[in-house]
Amino acid sequence: YFLYDHTAEKIHDEGGMYGYAHVAIEGFNVAYGLALDVPLGIVDFVEMLQMGVMNTEYLYDLLNMGFKLLPSAGSDYPYIHHAGAERVYAKIGDTFSVQGWFDDWRSQRSFVTNGPVIEFTVNGDADAQEFNASKGEILIIAATADVNPDFDRIEKLELVVHGKVIASTQAGDANG
Repeated sequence: YFLYDHTAEKIHDEGGMYGYAHVAIEGFNVAYGLALDVPLGIVDFVEMLQMGVMNTEYLYDLLNMGFKLLPSAGSDYPYIHHAGAERVYAKIGDTFSVQGWFDDWRSQRSFVTNGPVIEFTVNGDADAQEFNASKGEILIIAATADVNPDFDRIEKLELVVHGKVIASTQAGDANG
C-alpha cells in the first residue's frame, strides 16, 4: 500500500515531479511512505505548508540525512483553504513560462509561503542554489521579507540550520 515506486517512475519518465502532499498535517500516514520512498530516490518534494501550518520536521530530518528534497505548499482547494492560501514561489529569469517555473523550482530556486515574500543572499550571491562551506567558514546571510500590511505583519525572521534556529531578528531591525 505504501509502495509508490512504480507510480513515481512513470511520472519521472514523462518529465514530472513526484512528491508527498499533506506532510504538513501528517495526514494519511505520510511518514510510512516517506520512510520507504525517500531512500529510493524517487521523492522530489514534500508539502510542508498546508492549512496555515508549516511542519518542517520531516523535511529537516530528511535533509539532515543527506536527501535532497524541495519544500512545497498547497491549499488543497476547494476542500480546505481558498486557492493560493499557501504558495510556492520560484525565482525565474526574465521570461516567464510554465516549464521555466518548474525548471527553477526543480533547481531549488524557490521558497514556500502563506504570505511573506522573501529575498536573501549568501555571501552576496542571490543566484546559487547550493553552497559548499568548509567547517568554521563564515557565511554572511542577508534577508528581507515583505508582506502586504493590509493583510498581515512580520514579527521576526529566523535562520534555521539543521532544524534549529541559530539567528533571529525582529521586524524593522536592520542589524539582525
